[in-house]
Amino acid sequence: MNVYTSRRRGYKNARLIIEDFVLRRCGLWSVNKIEVKIFLNWRAIVGDSVADIAFPKRVIFTGNSSGTLYLRVNSGGHATFLQYAVPCIIEKLSVYFGFKVINSIKIIQ
Repeated sequence: MNVYTSRRRGYKNARLIIEDFVLRRCGLWSVNKIEVKIFLNWRAIVGDSVADIAFPKRVIFTGNSSGTLYLRVNSGGHATFLQYAVPCIIEKLSVYFGFKVINSIKIIQ
């Protein structure tokens, strides 16, 4: 597989290669593209302080296209911190995607 691109005149980042591969196969695996982007870019979206204590477990979209993000948290103290940070996390996800992707966040300990 040649990772050399003529438009950038350099080698692609390994993260970009994996993201392109997974996004092309989302239809075959019945995985939502938004969910894949959240999983692959979690640290870039929410920052190091949140990414160190929590990671996305799954995203569920209901019929009215409102998404619920389930976060796995390391400890109970971190869950309390995240409960107060939920509006900020939702805003960061909205800024990253350009529209409101997630309407609620559930925290799993």
